[in-house]
Amino acid sequence: PDATKAVSDVLFFFAIGLIPLGLIALVGSTLNAIKKVKERMYLFLSLLVINVILTLLLVPFFSYKGIEIAISIGYWVVVIVGMWYLLKTLNFSEYKKLFMEVLKMAFVSSISAGVVLFLHLEVIKRESIVEGSLMHVFLLLGIVSLFMGFYYLLMRVMKAESLEIVVGVL
Repeated sequence: PDATKAVSDVLFFFAIGLIPLGLIALVGSTLNAIKKVKERMYLFLSLLVINVILTLLLVPFFSYKGIEIAISIGYWVVVIVGMWYLLKTLNFSEYKKLFMEVLKMAFVSSISAGVVLFLHLEVIKRESIVEGSLMHVFLLLGIVSLFMGFYYLLMRVMKAESLEIVVGVL
């Protein structure tokens, strides 16, 4: 059980970095395409430096999980800086609007997911609710419904134009 818990913790933090891991390839390819090879090198070199520094800082506090936390943070920082540089360099006003929408969606999604994670952990702490039972399943469905409502309200507050797309998909 301890090994399973350790692996699930590492995979959780790894999952947080999956989105920027995919986006960093896009940023790197775009920099190559517009002949900004030196900037691409600096971007990936900064990723290496950020990962090493954060790993050295976080491992004493989070043990083996600190490595994956550092890698995920590094990817997020480098992707945001790389996208900002691309938007500044390419000077596409529509892409700036798209970038702001993506940032709004990422912010709202992370806040909403944090609320769901917190509520789920609180439900699991209750000893009267057995994990995997019918009551646990109904509570999870309620938490997911709460997530969707909270997500909708936050998107309205942020005045995200992509809200219509999300509602249409649902």
